[in-house]
Amino acid sequence: MDMAYTFIAGRLTGEPDSKQVGDGNRVTTFRLAVNHGYRGDNGEWIEKEPTYIQVQCWGRLAENTNLTFTKGMPVLVVGRLETSSWVAVDERGHEEKRSIQRINATYAGPDLNERTAQVHFDRVKLLRVKEAHEERERHEAEQSGQMHEDKQQREALLAGKLESTRAGSRESAPMHTPETTFAGNEEKAAVPF
Repeated sequence: MDMAYTFIAGRLTGEPDSKQVGDGNRVTTFRLAVNHGYRGDNGEWIEKEPTYIQVQCWGRLAENTNLTFTKGMPVLVVGRLETSSWVAVDERGHEEKRSIQRINATYAGPDLNERTAQVHFDRVKLLRVKEAHEERERHEAEQSGQMHEDKQQREALLAGKLESTRAGSRESAPMHTPETTFAGNEEKAAVPF
């Protein structure tokens, strides 16, 4: 499957437009102006007409670009180049086929060649990481508590078995001691069986 991935650097021509679509998915769209220029024969910089590209971001990227990007901001975008086509009807009822090329963004961020940025951890992602960490700690505590409880039960069981074995051996098995008889200087031991 062929995909046309592209990288583009430009400036936002307006504020990003963000909306919820379908089953709660978020999409943010914005237009970039990409300036083209070249050095002429005399060494002067010659500006050409800018190229305008529409960019579409989905999901978390849509939320973050909507919170971060502003009109005029220089940004970098990486994504798939796509063409959308539709039929438009004008006021006289004539149908006209239209299309637009846009970038379906995979990555987007400020262009640090012209600006500085403060990066903040994604609040939603931070909350998810925190919840996962707390869940892991809770699970480990439960496992540790269960292991400690199991160890105590094993020790109590073992202590109980030892005690019952000792007590049982005193009651049920009489001590056999050898009977010693003396006959002259000889010592004879008689062990009753």
